Amino acid sequence: MLVFSSPPDAISFGLRLQEYLNDNFVADVSLAGLLQIGAHEGNFSSMGPHNITSRADYYGRAVNRAARVAGAQSPGQVFLGMITQGHDGVLLLNDGLQASFAGIRRLLKGMQTPV
Repeated sequence: MLVFSSPPDAISFGLRLQEYLNDNFVADVSLAGLLQIGAHEGNFSSMGPHNITSRADYYGRAVNRAARVAGAQSPGQVFLGMITQGHDGVLLLNDGLQASFAGIRRLLKGMQTPV
C-alpha cells in the first residue's frame, strides 16, 4: 500500500508503474498485466507501525475502499474510485498527462454510494 498527497499523484504513479513494468518484463511476460491498481481519495482513521516491517500501516474506510477499487478492476488497469457526485470530466495529472473518467459506476462491498 502506498499513500499519496493527491489523486493525481496516485494515478500518475500507477500509470508510470504500468509503463515501467511493460518495458521491463520477466521471461517474456509483462508484469503490468498482472497488477490491479486502485486508489480512493479520503482520510485514514489511524496509522501505526506494521507488525513485521515497523513501517507506517494505515487503517480506515478510505484504505478499505482503495482495496475494493483495485480488486474490482481487470489486471493492467489503473482506477481511481471517487464518490460519483460531481466528478465527471478530465483529471489533470502532475506529469502533463490527462486521465479521463471511465464512467464506470459500481457499488462495491461495504459502500452505500457507487464509486
